[in-house]
Amino acid sequence: MEKVYLHRAQSGARLAGPLESACTLWERTRGLIGRDALGRGCGMVIWGSNAVHTFFMRFPIDVVFVDSSLMVLKVAAGLAPYRFAGSLRASAAIELESGAARLCGIGEGDALELRPAGPDCTADERD
Repeated sequence: MEKVYLHRAQSGARLAGPLESACTLWERTRGLIGRDALGRGCGMVIWGSNAVHTFFMRFPIDVVFVDSSLMVLKVAAGLAPYRFAGSLRASAAIELESGAARLCGIGEGDALELRPAGPDCTADERD
């Protein structure tokens, strides 16, 4: 699974990462199910998804729904286990640890970027 970092488009500031990219049907179906938690700054980008569920999950998450240009359409903050959230126009859902969207100041209308993790990047790197 490819890993990427989430950045604010205008300033280039890193907001989160590494994030896993869920592209295949199996990766998208499994998502974060079966995990005990997300690491600090970690998450998952579910491509081709305008809705997510947290059935069978063990922890709450923030979900940032974006369009094809990675403009934020909606933030579902603190989505508890066994819940559902969606945004009809979304092209992807970015799942982050609960509270991360607020901490990073991610809100509706923000322009985001995803950049590949280079060989020198580590999970502890943060701007």
